[in-house]
Amino acid sequence: MMKLFSILLVSCLVLNSSISFSTACSIPDSSVDLTAYNQESVELLRKYNYTDEEIALLLEYDRTHPVSPPMSECSLYAVDLPQNPKEGDVVYHDTVFTFEEITGFGTDAASIAIAIAVKSKVTAAVAAVVARRIADYLNSHAPFKSVIITVKWYYGMTNDLVLGWTTVIHDYKIKT
Repeated sequence: MMKLFSILLVSCLVLNSSISFSTACSIPDSSVDLTAYNQESVELLRKYNYTDEEIALLLEYDRTHPVSPPMSECSLYAVDLPQNPKEGDVVYHDTVFTFEEITGFGTDAASIAIAIAVKSKVTAAVAAVVARRIADYLNSHAPFKSVIITVKWYYGMTNDLVLGWTTVIHDYKIKT
């Protein structure tokens, strides 16, 4: 499914057309009920001024597109993760986005978060924090050439209390 979204994004960019954000993920229904989602994530996204509809869209995307790869699929991800990781292993990976890639789903923060999630292999909720900053930058500046996003992959205890890979956006740089 993730390959489908990547192909869709690339096709969209090649054809120099836009894609409706709703095609990337469907919102569960019009009466947004956020109780089914992790409330820490909901509160974090509210802190960054996402609407309930955007929060539902981002968290539904995350629910249907899990990030932490099974060890047998580590080489399929955006970064080469060790096949036999030890607790505490850290891997940093830079992903370069052109202006067209970062705005391929749209220029609002939620659309940018999905674009980051698709290419960087992070959750949309993680991408949402930096996406808000990029969207704010777009609202007050001319278009930029690219964005470099550094993702930190950490192998350790996850929120589910099992060993696995966790991602965070470590840094980002806008190149004008």
